[in-house]
Amino acid sequence: MQLILVQIENKLFLKFINKLKPSYKPPTRYQLAGSILEETYGSLKAHINTFITQQPDQMTLVSDGWSNTRGESIINYLLVTEKDAIFLKSVATGKDHHTGEYIADGLEEVIEEVGAHRISAVTTDNASNMTSSWRLLQERYPKLTCLGCGSHQTNLLVGNIFRRDFVKHHFARVCFLNRYWKSSGRRIGLLEQVATALSTPEKKVKMKAVQLPGKTRWQGKLYTAESAYANQVLFENAILRQDECLPKHASPADKAHYNSVRRLILDSDFWSLTQQLCDLLQPFLEVTIALESNEPKLSRIYAYYTHLLKSTSLLNSSFLPGAAARELISERFKKIYKPFMAIAYLCDPKARDQRPVTITERQLSGVRDWLRGYFNGDEARAAHLYTHLLLLRDRRGRFADSCNGLSRYCLGYKVAVPREGDG
Repeated sequence: MQLILVQIENKLFLKFINKLKPSYKPPTRYQLAGSILEETYGSLKAHINTFITQQPDQMTLVSDGWSNTRGESIINYLLVTEKDAIFLKSVATGKDHHTGEYIADGLEEVIEEVGAHRISAVTTDNASNMTSSWRLLQERYPKLTCLGCGSHQTNLLVGNIFRRDFVKHHFARVCFLNRYWKSSGRRIGLLEQVATALSTPEKKVKMKAVQLPGKTRWQGKLYTAESAYANQVLFENAILRQDECLPKHASPADKAHYNSVRRLILDSDFWSLTQQLCDLLQPFLEVTIALESNEPKLSRIYAYYTHLLKSTSLLNSSFLPGAAARELISERFKKIYKPFMAIAYLCDPKARDQRPVTITERQLSGVRDWLRGYFNGDEARAAHLYTHLLLLRDRRGRFADSCNGLSRYCLGYKVAVPREGDG
């Protein structure tokens, strides 16, 4: 905003505007920071209030923290509905400690502003202070459901995999290789030259951008491995041009570095393992994409995590024994699983068709217990809805041809099954 205010009265900017449209008179810095800003804020605030009042009383409040470019701590609040997501506000926390109580107080303030009856769930990341805030919130709002972000949990899961020595060691070799090419504009140019030389009129060879992982999103690790594997033929051809790979006055260290990279590139086992690493990570990318889409659903958490446990690329990986893979996935799933996720899966025909998985008897028992608690021990109401969930699972009775009938049962008992939110 400060940058805009400075530029609005810049002589060169005004000259530029005048060339575009001489009759247009841009607002002054005073107008932009005063009346126009206040008018725009009021209009946006009115739009948000209208949006909230027009929604059904089953919205999810999503909150996350981050740091801006000045290193200040910021907490964001968003509302997620069945079809939309809207930004509510952000709060600079200053020197306040992000304790569970502090987080809970901030969430409570927003819940009261929106209306407690409108919020069915709260979604945050899975940090300990966030999970601590859930307990405090549920004491204040017994019917409120608190959820951890499924995408964030996937990020932590992949992080656990990369802490295993064999995975860590091989990925370090992939990064070593990519860094060799990426650190030199000359060598990148050599790869492009090789790609042109290998191209034919029938098939054009393209170099895939050489990548290195970032600090936050785990997907960077997959893209790093994929970029190396995709450029294998280019790497193999280019590394044989020793004079072009080395600096004009190569030192002994330069030559040693080159020889290390050359041995790695010409090692067929290295490429086989790199392909297996890509295959290992691909199912987790599918989960992340599904959970970070514009249509986040609780049913997807249940379907995709259960599907992960059966993934053949995980069960047959050289990097991770099948039992170890199942254990890592199961431990993460336990941290985010709630019985109503199974209910959401049963109620989502699309999820059931795309990712057909089985709900275990133990999970069904958990659903029954959750319904008892939700209806404050009213066995008759819990049993009635549970019976229809079983019919829905088996597609029997009124659910033999469609799942449209369940919404009437849920609404009749005012069961607020929340959406996950983007987290």
